[in-house]
Amino acid sequence: TVLTTERPALPPVSDLPVELGMRFKSSTPGTITKFRYYKVAGETGTHTGRFWSANGKLLKTATFSAETDTGWQTVTLDTPYSVSADTVYIVSVNALNYYAATSHGMTNAISNGPLSSIAGNNGVYNYTTGAFPNSSYDNTNYFRDIEFVAGQDDPVPPAAPANLSASNITASSVTLNWSAATDNIIALPPCCTSEK
Repeated sequence: TVLTTERPALPPVSDLPVELGMRFKSSTPGTITKFRYYKVAGETGTHTGRFWSANGKLLKTATFSAETDTGWQTVTLDTPYSVSADTVYIVSVNALNYYAATSHGMTNAISNGPLSSIAGNNGVYNYTTGAFPNSSYDNTNYFRDIEFVAGQDDPVPPAAPANLSASNITASSVTLNWSAATDNIIALPPCCTSEK
Protein backbone atom coordinates (compact mmCIF):
# COMPACT_ATOMS: atom_id res chain seq x y z
CA THR A 1 0.00 0.00 0.00
CA VAL A 2 1.01 3.63 -0.39
CA LEU A 3 -0.82 4.75 2.75
CA THR A 4 0.25 3.13 6.01
CA THR A 5 -0.14 5.23 9.16
CA GLU A 6 -2.03 8.15 7.58
CA ARG A 7 -5.53 8.79 8.94
CA PRO A 8 -8.14 11.41 7.99
CA ALA A 9 -7.52 14.80 9.63
CA LEU A 10 -10.97 16.20 8.84
CA PRO A 11 -14.31 14.99 10.18
CA PRO A 12 -16.37 13.04 7.61
CA VAL A 13 -16.99 15.34 4.63
CA SER A 14 -20.60 15.48 3.43
CA ASP A 15 -20.96 15.90 -0.34
CA LEU A 16 -22.75 14.88 -3.51
CA PRO A 17 -21.85 11.54 -5.10
CA VAL A 18 -18.25 11.82 -6.33
CA GLU A 19 -15.41 9.69 -7.72
CA LEU A 20 -12.29 10.15 -5.53
CA GLY A 21 -8.79 8.95 -6.30
CA MET A 22 -5.04 9.01 -5.82
CA ARG A 23 -2.27 9.21 -8.42
CA PHE A 24 0.69 6.91 -7.70
CA LYS A 25 3.55 4.95 -9.24
CA SER A 26 5.91 2.11 -8.41
CA SER A 27 9.68 2.12 -8.92
CA THR A 28 9.48 -1.59 -9.84
CA PRO A 29 7.07 -3.61 -11.98
CA GLY A 30 4.54 -5.72 -10.14
CA THR A 31 0.84 -6.44 -9.76
CA ILE A 32 -2.09 -4.68 -8.15
CA THR A 33 -4.02 -7.28 -6.14
CA LYS A 34 -6.56 -5.21 -4.17
CA PHE A 35 -8.25 -1.81 -4.00
CA ARG A 36 -8.71 -0.06 -0.63
CA TYR A 37 -10.52 2.97 0.70
CA TYR A 38 -11.10 4.46 4.14
CA LYS A 39 -14.80 4.52 5.00
CA VAL A 40 -16.15 7.16 7.39
CA ALA A 41 -19.28 7.11 9.55
CA GLY A 42 -22.47 7.80 7.62
CA GLU A 43 -21.23 6.52 4.24
CA THR A 44 -23.49 3.80 2.83
CA GLY A 45 -24.31 2.18 -0.50
CA THR A 46 -22.35 0.30 -3.13
CA HIS A 47 -18.70 1.21 -3.74
CA THR A 48 -16.71 0.33 -6.84
CA GLY A 49 -12.95 0.57 -7.10
CA ARG A 50 -11.53 1.64 -10.45
CA PHE A 51 -8.00 1.56 -11.81
CA TRP A 52 -6.98 4.04 -14.52
CA SER A 53 -4.04 4.88 -16.75
CA ALA A 54 -2.70 8.42 -16.44
CA ASN A 55 -4.55 9.43 -19.62
CA GLY A 56 -7.91 8.18 -18.36
CA LYS A 57 -8.23 4.67 -19.78
CA LEU A 58 -10.20 2.44 -17.40
CA LEU A 59 -8.04 -0.65 -16.78
CA LYS A 60 -9.83 -2.59 -14.02
CA THR A 61 -12.89 -2.45 -11.75
CA ALA A 62 -14.00 -4.31 -8.62
CA THR A 63 -17.06 -3.90 -6.38
CA PHE A 64 -16.63 -3.94 -2.60
CA SER A 65 -18.76 -6.28 -0.50
CA ALA A 66 -19.21 -7.15 3.19
CA GLU A 67 -18.08 -3.66 4.22
CA THR A 68 -17.76 -2.63 7.85
CA ASP A 69 -19.26 0.64 9.14
CA THR A 70 -15.94 2.49 9.23
CA GLY A 71 -12.21 2.04 8.59
CA TRP A 72 -10.28 0.51 5.72
CA GLN A 73 -12.36 -1.50 3.23
CA THR A 74 -10.68 -3.90 0.79
CA VAL A 75 -11.71 -5.74 -2.36
CA THR A 76 -9.56 -8.41 -4.02
CA LEU A 77 -9.30 -8.23 -7.81
CA ASP A 78 -10.56 -11.24 -9.76
CA THR A 79 -7.15 -11.32 -11.47
CA PRO A 80 -4.14 -9.21 -10.42
CA TYR A 81 -3.31 -6.33 -12.77
CA SER A 82 0.30 -5.96 -13.95
CA VAL A 83 1.84 -2.50 -13.74
CA SER A 84 5.02 -1.10 -15.23
CA ALA A 85 7.78 0.64 -13.30
CA ASP A 86 7.81 4.45 -13.11
CA THR A 87 4.37 4.73 -14.73
CA VAL A 88 1.63 6.87 -13.19
CA TYR A 89 -1.72 5.19 -12.43
CA ILE A 90 -4.85 6.33 -10.60
CA VAL A 91 -6.93 4.30 -8.16
CA SER A 92 -10.41 5.63 -7.38
CA VAL A 93 -13.48 4.64 -5.37
CA ASN A 94 -16.83 6.41 -5.48
CA ALA A 95 -18.39 8.07 -2.44
CA LEU A 96 -22.16 8.53 -2.14
CA ASN A 97 -22.68 10.77 0.91
CA TYR A 98 -19.52 11.12 3.03
CA TYR A 99 -15.79 10.62 2.58
CA ALA A 100 -12.47 10.78 4.41
CA ALA A 101 -10.10 13.65 3.69
CA THR A 102 -6.93 15.42 4.76
CA SER A 103 -6.34 18.79 3.10
CA HIS A 104 -2.83 19.11 1.59
CA GLY A 105 -2.25 15.42 2.38
CA MET A 106 -0.89 14.85 -1.13
CA THR A 107 1.26 17.99 -1.40
CA ASN A 108 4.39 15.90 -0.82
CA ALA A 109 4.96 12.35 -2.03
CA ILE A 110 4.07 9.57 0.40
CA SER A 111 6.40 6.60 -0.06
CA ASN A 112 6.23 3.01 1.13
CA GLY A 113 8.79 0.61 -0.37
CA PRO A 114 8.63 0.87 -4.18
CA LEU A 115 5.28 2.73 -4.09
CA SER A 116 4.81 6.48 -3.90
CA SER A 117 2.03 8.97 -4.41
CA ILE A 118 2.62 11.76 -6.90
CA ALA A 119 3.55 15.06 -5.23
CA GLY A 120 1.21 17.92 -6.12
CA ASN A 121 -1.88 17.95 -8.35
CA ASN A 122 -3.01 14.82 -6.54
CA GLY A 123 -6.04 13.81 -4.56
CA VAL A 124 -8.21 13.73 -7.68
CA TYR A 125 -11.99 13.79 -8.11
CA ASN A 126 -14.85 13.91 -10.60
CA TYR A 127 -18.47 14.68 -9.72
CA THR A 128 -19.60 12.13 -12.29
CA THR A 129 -19.43 8.82 -10.44
CA GLY A 130 -17.49 6.23 -12.44
CA ALA A 131 -15.79 8.87 -14.58
CA PHE A 132 -12.04 9.50 -14.70
CA PRO A 133 -11.07 11.66 -11.70
CA ASN A 134 -8.85 14.40 -13.14
CA SER A 135 -9.57 17.49 -11.01
CA SER A 136 -7.67 18.30 -7.83
CA TYR A 137 -8.31 20.66 -4.92
CA ASP A 138 -5.75 21.47 -2.21
CA ASN A 139 -3.86 18.19 -2.91
CA THR A 140 -6.42 16.49 -0.66
CA ASN A 141 -5.80 12.92 0.44
CA TYR A 142 -9.10 11.07 -0.07
CA PHE A 143 -7.69 7.78 1.28
CA ARG A 144 -7.95 5.66 -1.85
CA ASP A 145 -5.20 3.06 -2.13
CA ILE A 146 -4.07 -0.28 -3.56
CA GLU A 147 -2.27 -3.42 -2.44
CA PHE A 148 0.75 -4.27 -4.55
CA VAL A 149 3.07 -7.24 -5.04
CA ALA A 150 6.46 -6.36 -6.48
CA GLY A 151 7.65 -8.44 -9.41
CA GLN A 152 10.93 -10.32 -9.29
CA ASP A 153 13.70 -9.13 -11.56
CA ASP A 154 15.03 -12.13 -13.46
CA PRO A 155 17.83 -11.17 -15.85
CA VAL A 156 18.75 -14.84 -16.36
CA PRO A 157 16.50 -16.62 -18.88
CA PRO A 158 15.48 -20.22 -18.16
CA ALA A 159 17.70 -22.93 -19.56
CA ALA A 160 16.12 -24.77 -22.48
CA PRO A 161 15.32 -28.47 -22.16
CA ALA A 162 18.30 -30.47 -23.44
CA ASN A 163 19.33 -33.93 -24.62
CA LEU A 164 16.18 -34.64 -26.60
CA SER A 165 16.05 -38.23 -27.79
CA ALA A 166 13.42 -40.39 -29.50
CA SER A 167 12.98 -44.14 -29.04
CA ASN A 168 10.38 -46.87 -29.57
CA ILE A 169 9.41 -45.29 -32.85
CA THR A 170 6.39 -46.86 -34.58
CA ALA A 171 3.99 -45.68 -37.29
CA SER A 172 1.68 -44.14 -34.66
CA SER A 173 3.81 -43.32 -31.58
CA VAL A 174 7.18 -42.27 -30.29
CA THR A 175 8.75 -42.01 -26.82
CA LEU A 176 10.54 -38.72 -26.16
CA ASN A 177 13.07 -38.11 -23.37
CA TRP A 178 14.87 -34.92 -22.40
CA SER A 179 16.68 -33.17 -19.56
CA ALA A 180 14.37 -30.82 -17.70
CA ALA A 181 14.51 -27.07 -18.17
CA THR A 182 15.70 -25.09 -15.15
CA ASP A 183 15.27 -21.52 -13.92
CA ASN A 184 16.80 -19.61 -11.04
CA ILE A 185 13.54 -17.93 -9.89
CA ILE A 186 10.40 -18.95 -11.75
CA ALA A 187 8.75 -22.32 -11.23
CA LEU A 188 8.48 -23.83 -14.69
CA PRO A 189 5.29 -25.51 -15.88
CA PRO A 190 5.16 -29.33 -16.00
CA CYS A 191 5.62 -29.36 -19.77
CA CYS A 192 9.15 -28.11 -19.28
CA THR A 193 10.18 -30.21 -16.28
CA SER A 194 8.80 -33.67 -17.02
CA GLU A 195 10.28 -36.41 -19.09
CA LYS A 196 8.28 -38.41 -21.65
